[in-house]
Amino acid sequence: ILPKPTGKAMTVITADDEQQVREPAQPAIEIHPGAEPLKAELALVTVHDEIVDQWRGELQQDLPPRTASRRSPEEMLDRLIKSGESATVEFKPYVRLREDAEKSDEIFETAIAMTNARGGRILIGVNDHGVPGFGPEDYKIVSRESGIEVTPGVPPEERQEILTRAVRAYGAKLRDKIQQRASKSLDLKYGVFWRDQVPILALAMAEGEEKPYLDSRDNSIWYRTNATNRRPSEDELAAIFAERLAPETSE
Repeated sequence: ILPKPTGKAMTVITADDEQQVREPAQPAIEIHPGAEPLKAELALVTVHDEIVDQWRGELQQDLPPRTASRRSPEEMLDRLIKSGESATVEFKPYVRLREDAEKSDEIFETAIAMTNARGGRILIGVNDHGVPGFGPEDYKIVSRESGIEVTPGVPPEERQEILTRAVRAYGAKLRDKIQQRASKSLDLKYGVFWRDQVPILALAMAEGEEKPYLDSRDNSIWYRTNATNRRPSEDELAAIFAERLAPETSE
């Protein structure tokens, strides 16, 4: 169980390696009496919402700090792929980002559905069987959408650097498209990771704090269960509104 974040505290390292701690106006994490968080997940992101590093571990106060397991982003990615599609994980190919394109619509709907449920991650560049892939058509799509020309003929030592920049630009454009499609701003981060020489774009959606989030195309509500996006049932919709209207309590 994680406590609810109430602010942000940052340690900033300048170009001169000088550390500056910026304190928030209120505690970074508020823990109510009797609450004992069991797990924590931290993410280092750029000002453009790109994930550059992540940490997830168990909080066990009675044991030495080394018991907390630190996984690299690549290890976390492998774990997500091996776990398969679920209520919080979805695999998608690289697609053209047109409003009328079926595949891009599925990405927009999934991001909104996960935000209305428990949050989740969309891994782009992974097929339905959990196999990463990046073929000639993917080169064309990413080059066209990012505005950065990259082809399979580029030397391997240059290809990864150029392709990483292109996929980042594609991710920024996709993020903006998703935000435009949602009725309210989503807590959405993205990052580029490599597996088996394939660039994978990972989108991470946090569970929404102002549910429900609507699809502004037709003001519909999407909800995520198992590995499916669907309309919420009457009971689920009632629970979403009850959660939103419930008064906040403090001890």
